[in-house]
Amino acid sequence: MSARLTQADAAIYGMATEGRSAADIFKVIASASRNPFNRQLAKLLLKTGITPKINSLIDGW
Repeated sequence: MSARLTQADAAIYGMATEGRSAADIFKVIASASRNPFNRQLAKLLLKTGITPKINSLIDGW
């Protein structure tokens, strides 16, 4: 069973591959996610000011 990658998912993975900041990625999720939980979680993570490093597994670690 393979999960389908949406355009939004591809954009987020692309941002991680480009080395974009977590804040940039959270902003996209907060504004574009179809899932209300993901939108709210991204907004709350932005509010906390945390700055995790997000890596793309596609490039290898």
